Amino acid sequence: MQQDELRRRVPFAGEFSPGQVNLDEVLRLVEENQGSEAGLIEALRARYFSEAAAARQNPDERLGQQRARARNVLIGLRSYGLVDSDTIALSEVGTKVRNATGDAERYQIFARHVFEKCAGKDVLEAVRDLQKRRERVTKRTLQLQLKRRGFDMQVATTAHQTVLNWLALAGVISGGYSIDPSRFAVVAGLALEMVDEIDALTREQRAFLQTLRGLAAAEGTNALLTKDVYRAAIIQHGEIFPEDQLSKKLLRPLAQKGWITLDAQGGGRGRGSRSGRVAATDKLLELQSSKLAPPPEEDIPTELRPLLNTPLETIYADLGSADTYKKGIALELLALRIVIHLGLHPKGFRLRSQQTGGSEVDLVADGAHLHFSRWVLQCKNTADVHLSALDKEIGMAVRTRAHVIVLVTTGRFSRAVEEAARELARDGHLQVVQINGETLKKYRELGMRYLLEFFESQAAETMRLKKEQLRTPSG
Repeated sequence: MQQDELRRRVPFAGEFSPGQVNLDEVLRLVEENQGSEAGLIEALRARYFSEAAAARQNPDERLGQQRARARNVLIGLRSYGLVDSDTIALSEVGTKVRNATGDAERYQIFARHVFEKCAGKDVLEAVRDLQKRRERVTKRTLQLQLKRRGFDMQVATTAHQTVLNWLALAGVISGGYSIDPSRFAVVAGLALEMVDEIDALTREQRAFLQTLRGLAAAEGTNALLTKDVYRAAIIQHGEIFPEDQLSKKLLRPLAQKGWITLDAQGGGRGRGSRSGRVAATDKLLELQSSKLAPPPEEDIPTELRPLLNTPLETIYADLGSADTYKKGIALELLALRIVIHLGLHPKGFRLRSQQTGGSEVDLVADGAHLHFSRWVLQCKNTADVHLSALDKEIGMAVRTRAHVIVLVTTGRFSRAVEEAARELARDGHLQVVQINGETLKKYRELGMRYLLEFFESQAAETMRLKKEQLRTPSG
């Protein structure tokens, strides 16, 4: 299954799940009914759903419901790429799975296909993202994490759970969302530790390595002119590389991590950074080029991406650090974490903590729930927030055409801010959400669930205030 990078989907499973069907058996039924969709649906109905819809008194209605469930199995087989939609025959991978010598081999082959082509990699990485942040993995939290990764996830979907259930048959994951490192390595073709190391690379580093890995297919570990690799990377990935800091941000970090080797000139600085030669190491050659593909573009600073899974406890502890850089990064991560937990998409910082000594950040985010909405978010690591902060965000909201202003502080808001926020909600189109230190404390203790409940209560209060706007003067 080819995934659209802009609107990716977990394959629809329908009734095609381990709890409902046997993998080998359904593939055998496809073989026996090749070319006949009606024949296959009837065979699936007779095998798995002949007792379904027993409460239906009308035989035709009962049969129709049974056939509908059988058709859902076929839809799932197609979605997972096991059946060719035109010929109603096993696909190439379907044939490979069917011809396995036993269930162990069959589930391993299918799990590798699910991992590589059916969003299995993303679902497992979403599980690990939550675990790294020490958040509870549930159907709902996993769904939200996949949405953040760019997947189109319907509210009631269980498609991601079905992916995990198929991977479980190969021993990759078990109850409690526990991933088996050795089975993961067999299916994924690389160790969990290597996945983490690749994820920690910036988009530009991954793109450069992917280009070099492709060239190394012919050149091996022979040294190549750095300027030639750089030119090839631009052709393949576009003008995404920091030309003025190529050595500092690409070459030397990659060499330090053992991905490449540089000659005496290859690690030069400034304009000399493209001089000399660069070579792939055995570590790079051991990876398939596709595993280095840069992820879909995110409007998050590259240095923050590896830190997105920092646990809330660590973020809160760093907010009190004497190190202004550390404190600033924590504030930026807090802003991003709030946005992500609300199901919004970060669009970028307007004002970053480096500009404020770690005391303030401004972030813009977009939402696509029942309708599009734009949010401006200001986080302040200060004891008090005064009216000037809200005035500034109102100006930003007007310029960015935002709908919601979120003010966050580790301290408290002045009475003037609270009164102005109520007045703005009552008289204008904007709404303001205030998160003070006490609310942050509860968010720290209770996590995403509390944050969502808090925003729901704020939305209810805003709706109450805005009712005044609909009242017409009495005659």
